Amino acid sequence: MRKLSKFAKPIIIVMSILLAGSMLYAQFARAESTAELAPWQSITKEDWRLDDKALLQRAIEGSNFDSLTKAADKGNANALFIIALAYRTGEFGLQGMIFEQEDYLIKSCEAGQPIACGELGNIYQYGDYGFEVDTQKAIKYTRLACDGGEAWACSNLASHYKIGDGVPKNLNTAVTLWTAACKADDSIGCSEMSKAHKFGWSVEIDPALEKKYQEKACKLDKNMC
Repeated sequence: MRKLSKFAKPIIIVMSILLAGSMLYAQFARAESTAELAPWQSITKEDWRLDDKALLQRAIEGSNFDSLTKAADKGNANALFIIALAYRTGEFGLQGMIFEQEDYLIKSCEAGQPIACGELGNIYQYGDYGFEVDTQKAIKYTRLACDGGEAWACSNLASHYKIGDGVPKNLNTAVTLWTAACKADDSIGCSEMSKAHKFGWSVEIDPALEKKYQEKACKLDKNMC
């Protein structure tokens, strides 16, 4: 039998240590990947449509509120948004600090949560919760929400172009935004496209398309019927 050289044994030992380390890391990674997510980490698209307090309860139920704040401190977009809602509603001992929501919404939007961007757009557009109306900020954040896939925000943005509110009036752009919104099942986008084909807003007057879009709007939202 051949003897190992004096260099072989140390190499084998090092390799054994590395192999053991990689196996241990893999075990930890599997455990982490299968660990149960906190409620705020597993919020569905449908959950985001709940009213503020219902969404908060869904996000916090059965979990430690401290874990949410720690995640927000690390820049987690969803956690930042939930904290913003807590300031808005005064839940979890945050009464009387409604203006604090703005900072958390901005951070959430910048971290990639388009609903937070849309909320900012509404706040600045309508002066909700005592904030000052700021049309340019409203357009900025509504556009970010639209770009992030929020169809309702695209319809809101289209309304600015429809009348020239804060941007040059441009029915072509409005129609493009409404079309995209309707395709993504936003009832307002479909309703506006129906009107566009009724009155010829940058598209041909077409009774058939008018009816088609109106029927889809009605199907999506009975209030549009």
